[in-house]
Amino acid sequence: MTTQPQRVLEALTNLANRGQLPRPPKPAIYSWVFPLPPVHVTASGRRVIALGGNARVHWRIRTSLVASYREEVVAVVQQSGKRPWEPLERARIHLEARYHNGRDPQAVTDAATIRASDRYRPSDRDNIRAACKPLIDALCAGTDPTRSAGVLAGDRALQLYESPLEVVTGVPWAEEGIYVVIEEMA
Repeated sequence: MTTQPQRVLEALTNLANRGQLPRPPKPAIYSWVFPLPPVHVTASGRRVIALGGNARVHWRIRTSLVASYREEVVAVVQQSGKRPWEPLERARIHLEARYHNGRDPQAVTDAATIRASDRYRPSDRDNIRAACKPLIDALCAGTDPTRSAGVLAGDRALQLYESPLEVVTGVPWAEEGIYVVIEEMA
């Protein structure tokens, strides 16, 4: 009498011999558009970069901004309904930052422009990459479901391959954001 694992092995061997093994599924691709990282507005009304590479704010302010940004990222993923059943063990991530060139979003009164006024528009790739670190952390699996989306198993070098960051300027206010594409790797 053969056991269940032996029967499965025999069936797979027979299929392999006949060339009828099922093909592995194509890698999954997920994409989202997240808001730009937030800035901190001081009591005097000055806008201060809080999440970039040159951030100079108190640690409590930075921590609260990181927590709120992570919650925004998780909310976008949950509302989209596009996410893997289990965190991806190996993935390639592509980030594209899109923002308007204008310096004074308060001059326009539509809703998208008003919302855009409290977002960070860096001048170089290194700062936007540093400002996106909380975004990538929020996509990783964690214990708190409000602060981790569970899309990626981790962000170590062996688990996550990051393609070069692209920066696109001159887009309309309504199209501002961080465009993220994650492709599962075998």
